[in-house]
Amino acid sequence: MTHQDIEEKEIIDRYVLHKLNPDERRAFQEHYFSCDECFEQTQMHARFIASVRQASKAGILTASSTENLRPTGSSLWMSWLKPAFALTATASIALAIALVWLVFNQIPRLRQEIVRERQAREQSERDNQQNIDRATEDLENERRQLEVERGERAKGQGQVGELATNREPQPNVPVVILEAVRSSPDKVSQLNLPATAGSAMVWIDVESGNRFNSYRLEILDSSKRPVETIAGAKPNSYGALVVNVPAKSLQSGKYVVRLYGVKGGQRELVGEYGFEVRKR
Repeated sequence: MTHQDIEEKEIIDRYVLHKLNPDERRAFQEHYFSCDECFEQTQMHARFIASVRQASKAGILTASSTENLRPTGSSLWMSWLKPAFALTATASIALAIALVWLVFNQIPRLRQEIVRERQAREQSERDNQQNIDRATEDLENERRQLEVERGERAKGQGQVGELATNREPQPNVPVVILEAVRSSPDKVSQLNLPATAGSAMVWIDVESGNRFNSYRLEILDSSKRPVETIAGAKPNSYGALVVNVPAKSLQSGKYVVRLYGVKGGQRELVGEYGFEVRKR
């Protein structure tokens, strides 16, 4: 609040007469406690109004019965001087009382209210900043956790790709090329598996195109019990699935391979293949 605002809006008079709204009163108090000029003017206005009110209560300002006495000469002057001295004395007392009341009661109380309001505002600002900091920290932790999960997922997919090997047949590794059993159920491929072999290669030709994102192989023994499952297999440059199967999972006997095409989380049976293992 500026001095121009105070003069144009008669803030001091309205403040002393308690006619300011709460916002105006608070703004003026914050100003005049730090402004000696406005503080002095406010005290003068307050003392004047207090004196007038005190004189009115004391009956000094009411009509007197001096007209019946018809004083003359010096008595006339004395009749005027006595009320004047009484008014001055009463005003001085009233001003002293008002000043003491303001200094020891109102001003400290108002200053305490301003201090409390400032402290409450500062505390609210600190609480808001702490909430913002916590929310920012939570978002950062979630972002980091998401990055970690993405990294672990990518690592897992790489491991699946390594396990579901789509490499070309390597030397000295037994290979069996599978054909669908539907056309010739009695005709199955043979896999001669040396006792020293650590794994065997299974080769399956698949249809061309990109109808599926990947393939899943399930190897069942003669009792239809699963002995090995390979997921995430993809065709090589020859359009065939070539996967490694641990030799320990294959004993002498007949096996069935069920091939599923996988896309969008759904799988479709592509074909069944049979082969026979002969360990040497």
